[in-house]
Amino acid sequence: MTDTTTPSADGSNRRRAPRSGPENLRRIVVPALLAVASIVALLVAFNSCSDPYDQGEGLVTPIGQPTLSPTPTTPSSTPTDSSTPTPTVTSSPSVSASTTPTPTASETASPSPTPTLAPKRPVVVLNGTTTIGLAAAYRLKVTRAGWNVVSIGNWTRSSVSATTIFYPSGFKASAKRLADDLSGTQLTREALSGMSSTQLTIVVTN
Repeated sequence: MTDTTTPSADGSNRRRAPRSGPENLRRIVVPALLAVASIVALLVAFNSCSDPYDQGEGLVTPIGQPTLSPTPTTPSSTPTDSSTPTPTVTSSPSVSASTTPTPTASETASPSPTPTLAPKRPVVVLNGTTTIGLAAAYRLKVTRAGWNVVSIGNWTRSSVSATTIFYPSGFKASAKRLADDLSGTQLTREALSGMSSTQLTIVVTN
């Protein structure tokens, strides 16, 4: 503020009252703002010089002390997934080749039983031709086959076309066995009336 003196009517100098209003306010605020700006500028300058990580240049390393620079950690190029479980391979049990078991004696197929042969019945040999001695010769043949010839003779009834073995009732199997033992070419048929009911009768034609 500026004090001014104004001469009075009696000639004496009087001091004027200080001015007030906007001019006085400007005179107070402007210096204050300048002071605040200076303080802020100093703080900014101090911070910029004191933080070595904000300024890449101008760092001063004290003599005798090693420079410690942070070592950057290089990430692994191949990410490892620790959450993935390692598959476990279980080998399948080997299957051994089965061998064919040898059948035991009880498992071996038993041979079929031999069929029961018909009994050998007594035989009568008759000559059905005019050839002398044919019955006697045929008796020898029957005997050699293991059969018992009880008698020989001549056939005097109706002619017979082929050598035939006549059998009484119930003797059919025995007649078939006798034919097989001789040659198998003889005929077999039921006995005629008047023939023996307990013996086989052969009428020989050749």
